[in-house]
Amino acid sequence: MTATVNRAADREINTYTKYRYCRWCAVGLINVSRRSPSYAELERLNANVEVGGVWRPRTCRSRDRVALVVPYRDRDAHLRTFLDNIHPFLQRQQLHYAVYVVEQVAVIIIIIIR
Repeated sequence: MTATVNRAADREINTYTKYRYCRWCAVGLINVSRRSPSYAELERLNANVEVGGVWRPRTCRSRDRVALVVPYRDRDAHLRTFLDNIHPFLQRQQLHYAVYVVEQVAVIIIIIIR
């Protein structure tokens, strides 16, 4: 069973590595949107982004891998606007990237004086 899994993983790696490196050719202005689409609309607009916020170019191999950690706390409209703009921006640069949204939690330390 392990051999089957390894062969499948090898095929995936070989398929990915057979592509040449991407040429960086982003030219022109970037359209920045100030709207905050719903999460359903964001999912529809970015259907090529994998589960977990991961995207990589399908026709070439990216030279760089980027992890974007976004701290989030109670600003839903801002997060949706950011996600609406950042995915096209990073895809245009042909980057293999992942976006991680991390919710900030307030830590309250109570000191009891006796």
